Amino acid sequence: MLVVRSRTIAALVLTSTLGCGSSAPQGEEAGASPSGSGGDSSASTGSAGAPTGATGGAAAEGSGGTGGIAAPAIPAGTEFVTTDELNLRDGPGTDHAVITVMPPDSRVVVVDDASTETWAHVKYIFGDVVGYAHTDYLAAPPAPVDPSYDPWRAEVLAKKAIELWDGSSSGDMCLYGVDQSCKGSGVIPGSDAWPTLPSAIDWGNWAMEHPGEMMAFGFKQLDLAPGGIPQGSIIVWQPGQCGYHAIYGHIEIVVDHASSRACSDFCGTVQQSCGNPWTWIPITVP
Repeated sequence: MLVVRSRTIAALVLTSTLGCGSSAPQGEEAGASPSGSGGDSSASTGSAGAPTGATGGAAAEGSGGTGGIAAPAIPAGTEFVTTDELNLRDGPGTDHAVITVMPPDSRVVVVDDASTETWAHVKYIFGDVVGYAHTDYLAAPPAPVDPSYDPWRAEVLAKKAIELWDGSSSGDMCLYGVDQSCKGSGVIPGSDAWPTLPSAIDWGNWAMEHPGEMMAFGFKQLDLAPGGIPQGSIIVWQPGQCGYHAIYGHIEIVVDHASSRACSDFCGTVQQSCGNPWTWIPITVP
């Protein structure tokens, strides 16, 4: 049984790419980190670079006995996502050193049968490291919206978009932001052939007209409502939709599992109440 803590899941010039001209807010969630209580989230343990004792930080690790993942030990191969910034430690306890801090919505997989009710022995795929994570901050991954959806490619693409544009501008050129995220992620087959187009809506029209090429790049077009768009998806808003540019529209990459945050020119909130965007989900590539 899983106990899941609720949370809301976050001067370049390119003359050939037209600006987005977005009037919708961007970047208001950049750097936000929920504080939470108990457990081993980095928000509750202070400095992430050193081990935190059981009495340190805002609360003791696993305090209150509120659960985590119930015994018996978690089977190897089980996948989870982090629900907060979470320390990955080199042993099962707060007296062990922090190897790295995993961002919210990171995917991990249990590597063996050494996990307990409180500590899961996992591999952090994006960081390619193995350690122990507190189970209060692990949750079952969301069900895929399509059998071909590839969560591992999705996470790598989302992390690259966050790395590039969380707190940074692409010069009001959202398509440039998406292009750089896709090409820089290393997960787009044949990225040298990635289309070079002048605006977000031009990219969207091209992608709609070339489903075979998009499948070869590892993307599949689906009609999804904003609240159900999975991590790593590319979304295109029509000109004028949601207050975006009346001629060029807007394009961005969804970076969380709650369909609430996306990045291209800065990172900001995914619009939820002005219709559906065109959506391409990342899929498994042969």
